[in-house]
Amino acid sequence: MEYLQSYSWPGNVKELKNVIEHAVIMCQTDMITKDDLQLNVKTNSGKPEFNTLCLDWAVEELEKTIIKEALAKAQNNKSKAIKYLGISRIAFYAKLEKYNMC
Repeated sequence: MEYLQSYSWPGNVKELKNVIEHAVIMCQTDMITKDDLQLNVKTNSGKPEFNTLCLDWAVEELEKTIIKEALAKAQNNKSKAIKYLGISRIAFYAKLEKYNMC
């Protein structure tokens, strides 16, 4: 809780919602920890930083990363990955095709 409260939240409530949704999807236990939260703070975590003003490119890169993480968490079980992502099967397969992840 302290970690969440200490963050400046430049995206306000929308950013908080996105961070919590991602943490719920990616959390491997029943409790969300600091490591499950992906806040835009500078760390040595090795997570990609998007230094671009090209929104389409940045969104696509983030989307690919999240899909890969969901597939990894689901041990490549696409049905489970679809549930983690909260999208339709059609949307999931369209994204796999779009990003050549088939």
